[in-house]
Amino acid sequence: MAVFERTREFGVMLSIGTRPGQVISMVMFESFFISLMGVILGCIAGYGISYYFKVNPLDYSDYTKEIAVWGVSTVIYPANATALNLAVTGGITMALSMIFSLFPARRAAGLNPIEAIRRL
Repeated sequence: MAVFERTREFGVMLSIGTRPGQVISMVMFESFFISLMGVILGCIAGYGISYYFKVNPLDYSDYTKEIAVWGVSTVIYPANATALNLAVTGGITMALSMIFSLFPARRAAGLNPIEAIRRL
């Protein structure tokens, strides 16, 4: 959406001499920092919620018969977020966000400046 909403801006930038590679770099850097903030805030929130459920685990003792059908013997499930879990999840999220931001970045770099400026 950020690329689509800024079509005129990219058109002006391309018309005054910004190279397509610079436009791609700009969009990718913006996506990187937005994703980084999301990963950091998500890890903080995820760890906080996980810690809460580690201290106050869910008790499914009322549903013992239903859970036993699946072969699960315990009725208390504590949450445990490890540094490895947070790092792997954050890394995968960052990688996917960079891959998926490459498509709009290439679209912005390939705009025809005259048509982009005419857009509303």
